[in-house]
Amino acid sequence: MASSKSGDSYSASSSKRDMIARGVKKPNNIGTATFVGARALDPFLQYSILGQGLGNGLISRLGGEVLPQGPPLITNSFLDSAIGLSPYRTILFAMSAGSMLKQNITVLACTQEEVTPQTGLIVGAFNAAMNSVNSLLFVCRQTSASTNGEHFPQSPLIVGSILYATGIAVELGSEVQRAIWKRDPANKGKVYGSGLFGLSRHVNYLGYTMWRGGYALAAGGWVWGAITAGFFAYDFTQRGIPVLQHYLEEKYGEQYDHYKQAVPYKFVPYSHTAQAEASEVQFYLERVSFNMALDNAFLAEHTTLSAVALSIALFATAFYYTFARASLPANLPQYTTETWPIIGCMQFFTERWSFFQRQMTKSPTGNFTFHAGHKVAVALSGEESRKVFFDSRQLGFSEGYGPLLGGGAVTTSENGLTGDIENFSDYFNRRLNAMLRGPILAKGLPQMLADVRATLDKLAASKNCITNPFDSIYGVVFQLTMRAVGGREIADDPVLLRKVLQYFEAIEGTAKPLNIMYNWMPTPAKALRTYNGAKLYMLFKKVVDARKKEDRHEDDALQYLIDQGDDVVKIITFVLGALFAGQLNSGINAAYILAYLSDTPEWLGRVQDEVNTVASRYNGDTSIPLKTRLADVPITAWETEFPMIDLCLKESIRLQSAGNAFRKNVSNTAIPLNKSGTEVIPPGAYVTYAVGDLNFNTDIYTDPDHFDPGRYLPDRAEDRKQHYGAMTWGLSRHPCLGMRFAKLENNLLTAFFVAYFDEFHLVDRKGNRADVPLLNKENHTAKKPDVEVLLKYHSTVMALSPEQQ
Repeated sequence: MASSKSGDSYSASSSKRDMIARGVKKPNNIGTATFVGARALDPFLQYSILGQGLGNGLISRLGGEVLPQGPPLITNSFLDSAIGLSPYRTILFAMSAGSMLKQNITVLACTQEEVTPQTGLIVGAFNAAMNSVNSLLFVCRQTSASTNGEHFPQSPLIVGSILYATGIAVELGSEVQRAIWKRDPANKGKVYGSGLFGLSRHVNYLGYTMWRGGYALAAGGWVWGAITAGFFAYDFTQRGIPVLQHYLEEKYGEQYDHYKQAVPYKFVPYSHTAQAEASEVQFYLERVSFNMALDNAFLAEHTTLSAVALSIALFATAFYYTFARASLPANLPQYTTETWPIIGCMQFFTERWSFFQRQMTKSPTGNFTFHAGHKVAVALSGEESRKVFFDSRQLGFSEGYGPLLGGGAVTTSENGLTGDIENFSDYFNRRLNAMLRGPILAKGLPQMLADVRATLDKLAASKNCITNPFDSIYGVVFQLTMRAVGGREIADDPVLLRKVLQYFEAIEGTAKPLNIMYNWMPTPAKALRTYNGAKLYMLFKKVVDARKKEDRHEDDALQYLIDQGDDVVKIITFVLGALFAGQLNSGINAAYILAYLSDTPEWLGRVQDEVNTVASRYNGDTSIPLKTRLADVPITAWETEFPMIDLCLKESIRLQSAGNAFRKNVSNTAIPLNKSGTEVIPPGAYVTYAVGDLNFNTDIYTDPDHFDPGRYLPDRAEDRKQHYGAMTWGLSRHPCLGMRFAKLENNLLTAFFVAYFDEFHLVDRKGNRADVPLLNKENHTAKKPDVEVLLKYHSTVMALSPEQQ
């Protein structure tokens, strides 16, 4: 027999840390019945929490709010009356029942070791506790994975269900395979190393970790799912697997050594080559501490490395909360009570505007302090604090955005993203200013007109005359922006343009809570960002290399960057930053303006009159279609002679500007928020201002949720009621550099759309009239609506001959 690594026998050392009586193979009917009965009670407990309000009182006493149940699942079967839960809650209940069935099947059909009554009670209580925590976290609105009522399905539920189903299948499948093999007398005394156990020596433990993590993710969201999976991965790799391996080495000797050589992976298949078991944890700790390429390491070793990294992050944050938080200055704004240990204020990520509203109301000054992971953030509200936020030279713009948005591209307007490249802002501003100068824009106007008309010609030729503006109009804005800041090869190629848009949107979606709390840690979102960034790099590099190889010069923005000596990395970062600035705002607002105009006849009429007036001013031949006469309008008129469209854009930006603006105190001194200094922003603290405090402020705007461009007309001038009463195009020290181009492309799109189509309105899929979807104020940036938007239009030129058109 092989000796143990410590020199002690399994029974003398490792058995004390084991939860199973290894080697004691005899029936214990009372113990088995206790196990099965204790586990069978769990689904009833979870149903009581999910469907009957058990635990609601506890949630309320702890300061939480109970998430209202969604509409019940309808299957037209007995399940409708038997369960009566929403689809989301039904799946969570099924996860509880599925885990109970899986573990009872294992005990009754697979396990040979004795199950004592004590073990049955411990296992039953542990699983009931874990599942109850999941259910309570879901039912509590502040911690629930459901961020949109109980809209079904949602990303945590989809990903969690996949992990859960895969994990249950792996754990149960591997144990059934092994049990069937062991029942053959010819295999007595042999090590089983086939089936799923041929992939990993403890693949059943991996399966358990997957379904536990998936269950937690579906109920409590991404962070709770990561914590749960990290805990079990750590427990198995540091306790469960070592003690079991000690037992197996002692029992099977050289036979088990051969199995280890044949299957070198002890937990995650193909995660790494065989390492000395005793030094494995140290190996990963060293990787975390000294390897500067964590993203690349993650792609190859993601499961184990992420679990260890998460453990380190949680320990470091716990240390910070214990010691560093006590050193915060006493004159910070009021600290929020909605704080979780270790992770800080989860509501900042899940329900940002509701969270800010609650805290602003609770604070005597409207300002408050919270933690986002280990980062200290001061939230400001009100007119005086708004002046400090936008005017103070001690508050850094780029330093504030990057860390609190999880990393991204660079922009120079509010609600954009800020990159990680030091001193990139000056470079970005210089390049963008050069590209958007008047002569360059004027030179590009004919091509912009052609792009807009090509898209509208396709819509006019459509038989059903229905479009989703957040696809068609959003797409042409992306094309116009790519033409203004990117390359002709991409803007002219629909397939290539769609690819770039796909990569762009994938990068846009990687600002996740875990990245913000621990931006050094390898995560799936960070790996996805790296992957899509690499795809963009290769695509742009191919275009740049082709121009150099062919000695070809184009008259476009990309050529300008190449001629300035910019490398491909700088070019991509610049283009991404400009796309974020242009697309996240202009693309969304161009589509929303048409939706709002379709629902506001008064303003649609004003815009139509304005378009006709401007077109007649530069081409008075009314026998020519309006869309053709608009082509004669010069760029100076496009920029200055459409005030009604400008007001519509301003109002749409106000309504769609969600989330927060960010800064960071980059000075060595505290910044006072009032003359007496009773509240300050300490050095190194992040600062945030909720855009809704301005845009939805009833002291400034009448009926602020309503689309009403007339609020900016001189006789009302609602945006002038307070200092900095509107932040449409940035404020104070950070105006929007892309304002001129954004207005131009919006004027073009809106004017030509009303020239092509004299009547349009929103409809549902059945053709019935529909309303403009309500804004989701919890969004962190301008976003497409949560529901499909369809615009039905009537073409004024469909009946004309091609010669007339």
